[in-house]
Parts: sequence; structure tokens; C-alpha cells
Amino acid sequence: MRIFLASIILALILMCSLFAYLWIDRAISLGYANQSLSQSNTSLQSLERLLGNSWRGMSKQVLLEKLREEAGAQSDMLIYVEDEGGVVWFGEIRFNIENGRLVNVGH
Repeated sequence: MRIFLASIILALILMCSLFAYLWIDRAISLGYANQSLSQSNTSLQSLERLLGNSWRGMSKQVLLEKLREEAGAQSDMLIYVEDEGGVVWFGEIRFNIENGRLVNVGH
């Protein structure tokens, strides 16, 4: 009987240790994933500002030509270019248009 109880207690201790390890590992992995997401968002916002500043004032037609050319060059990725009047979408990136000219990129 004592051997049986000792083996059950040992199994429970091992299981608790395993669950504690998995919980800690998941918390660390989630921290790294959140940090990576934050860095990616910061990089994307920086690129949007850079592109918006250098392309600001570009006509809508020239913008559409450039975006469609780039989307066609990326044959391994499905990137769509969609014209919604005041907004042109390049995948998930928004190009804001006013009076037929690019105003800014993003937001």
C-alpha cells in the first residue's frame, strides 16, 4: 500500500512539475511573440511614413500603376490592389487619396 501511495504521489509531483514547466514556457513564448509583433508594427509604421513622405502628391493613376506592377512582381504572394475611390489598398496597406493625389499612407 505504501509503495502504491508513494508512486501516486511521485506521479502527481511529476505531473505538477510538467504543467508548471509548460505554463512558464508558454508565458515566455507569448512574451517573445508580443515583442516581435510590436517590432513588426513599428517597422511597418516607419515604412508607411517613409513611403508616404516620398510619394506624397503622386497622382492616383501613377500610384495604381506602381502598386499593380509591384503586386505582379510578387507572384509567390497574393497581393491585391483595390481602388475604392478615396482609398487605394495594396494588400493591407492603405493609401489615402484626395483630389486625385496621394495624401498619406496608412491609418
